[in-house]
Amino acid sequence: MDDPPTWKHHPILDVFHEQWLRIRGRSIGQSQRPFVRDWEALLEDAGLTSAELRREAERDVRALADAGLLQLRSDKSRPYLITGLRLPVDQESRLARLFGDIIEPKPSFDLASVDWEPELAFLRSERLTVAPDDLLAINRFLKMGGREKPLVPVKERSLTLFQNEKRLDQLLITSLFDDHRLTLTMIRAYYVPEPLGWRRGPGPSGHCLIVENAATWESFCRYNQQAGCWSAVIYGAGHRCIEGVRFLDEISNEIGVIQKIDYFGDLDAEGLRIPIFVGNRCRELRFPEPQPLEWAYHWLLEQGRPAVTERSAESSSVQWLPLSLQQPVRQLFAQSQRIAQEHLGWEMLARLRGLSRFRDL
Repeated sequence: MDDPPTWKHHPILDVFHEQWLRIRGRSIGQSQRPFVRDWEALLEDAGLTSAELRREAERDVRALADAGLLQLRSDKSRPYLITGLRLPVDQESRLARLFGDIIEPKPSFDLASVDWEPELAFLRSERLTVAPDDLLAINRFLKMGGREKPLVPVKERSLTLFQNEKRLDQLLITSLFDDHRLTLTMIRAYYVPEPLGWRRGPGPSGHCLIVENAATWESFCRYNQQAGCWSAVIYGAGHRCIEGVRFLDEISNEIGVIQKIDYFGDLDAEGLRIPIFVGNRCRELRFPEPQPLEWAYHWLLEQGRPAVTERSAESSSVQWLPLSLQQPVRQLFAQSQRIAQEHLGWEMLARLRGLSRFRDL
């Protein structure tokens, strides 16, 4: 049976298909390796930058993976985080049928015919699913003295190589950068994580709050100016916070040594996984691990409006919460429901300022 035509309206699959078709040159069946794309770059290309749109995109690709069209890639140390999408070779014709592509085969590029620089010598005997133009651009950079260039951020080097600041990010998860092949250092580049946006507050020195979504972050910043709970309210930006915590060093230079980190996110699967991964990175970098902002999660359970969700959190994720919250959250997930943190917005925070229950804030 044909796949549901509604799939091609998923923004993330639409962008993935567009890039696949451009790289393949409208030729299917000649590649020996699957087509792979970086997850963060795809989200950016599709304009899916908000936490809610990112979650919707993740739900879409997990459904497509369950159907066998795509395969999800993840980091070994962070198995729940999607790092890339993989289209198996035997699924390329399926994707083409879904989008109604007319495929015109063309002669394959002979990698063995090129005088490759030493860093790319493996291309003489191996086949990759990378556009020949990209490989030739890297080879030309090395041949023209690229090894002597200074180290620069990935997007800057990408512009130098491809006149496209996003292209190198897309190549990083392909087989071109497998362990025994090319490295960023060879092409004089390094990865820069998204910096953490934050706003100073009047609270105790070294006491921070990380908020997952932008709207709630703004409301908590306003609240903090009056309540004086934290010396910094940090915008987590969903998964970007995981690598962004290395910027805590810079924040600590402004507010003092970070002694405590509170965290507040959505009550759903990813909302609980993210602070766990953030905690792992904090531990590596010798920062305090984030602790749940307990009163805020209690409020969500008592006053927030649950919505239906397709995915539930594993028990290990729920265990990040304090004991008083674990059982009610398990019940919430068992009913395939979630609660968005935006329910605790500015209007409600302003009301809570006058309640005795929250005077210690």
